[in-house]
Amino acid sequence: MKVSPGSLIADSWHFCISYIGPLLFGCIVWGVLSGIVGGYSSEKFIELLGPTLSSFESIETIGTDLGALEELQEGLEAGDPEALAKAEEFAAAFENDIRDGFLDALPHFGRFLGFVFLVILIQIVITGFACTYFLLVSIHGKRGIGDNFIRSFGVFFPLLIQDMWVCLRSFLWVPLFNIVALFWLVPRYIPAPYILVAEKKGILTSTKESFDRTKGHWDSLIVNMFILIVITWILSSIMQLALMPFTEQFFQANTTVIYGTSIVSGIVSQMIYAYAMVFCVMLSRRVLEAQMPPKNADAQ
Repeated sequence: MKVSPGSLIADSWHFCISYIGPLLFGCIVWGVLSGIVGGYSSEKFIELLGPTLSSFESIETIGTDLGALEELQEGLEAGDPEALAKAEEFAAAFENDIRDGFLDALPHFGRFLGFVFLVILIQIVITGFACTYFLLVSIHGKRGIGDNFIRSFGVFFPLLIQDMWVCLRSFLWVPLFNIVALFWLVPRYIPAPYILVAEKKGILTSTKESFDRTKGHWDSLIVNMFILIVITWILSSIMQLALMPFTEQFFQANTTVIYGTSIVSGIVSQMIYAYAMVFCVMLSRRVLEAQMPPKNADAQ
């Protein structure tokens, strides 16, 4: 293992602490924006799904009147004909509610899917700009917050095109070979954004150099990225558990709770993205430096 996961985790954390100001600024700005979009979309989901869910009257009844349910169950166990008749009546009502609910939802299905697609697209764009800002902070930490924030708008589109090109080069091989080829190719392109931004190479050049200059370092890249995925999964799980009391009563929550929960979730998510970007930049830098000829390393 040429790049130690332990030192990489520790150094990434130390960098985040050292540059907490610029990173926290991005987390708040993009997290709040993501939270507002999430809060608005949650309200719209409730507005679109609420009438459909409220049409399931038999479900509502069976969920709220537990005493009647227990009494019905006791009657069935005792073989009471009246309890059996009530159970059949409830089953018929349940079936009708399911059918009527879906029939009510069908006219709004296309509109609902369109809204979901739009929300996902907006959130992807927000996350893309946020990660671009975190990339710039990770590479040019000493630059001012405003400078990195403004430059992120100019760097976003070249990085987007580069990501599309990487996906094309990686996934194009999958039908021809197998999924193993995908795992072999994708890690080799991890340093591509770093080369594009830090070394100011072109989109195609940085992508090609990323693949060429990571030769012999596939194991370091794949192992460290797997560890990063585990770390982000643990942090995301902790966040979901912490917010669970607020999300359990989603359809009964007021506007303040919906937006507040969404904004907190957005900020914490951006913190996770920030650490992941710092981790990737440090991993890229170490792999590329290990590939440099000794004389170039001495010159720097």
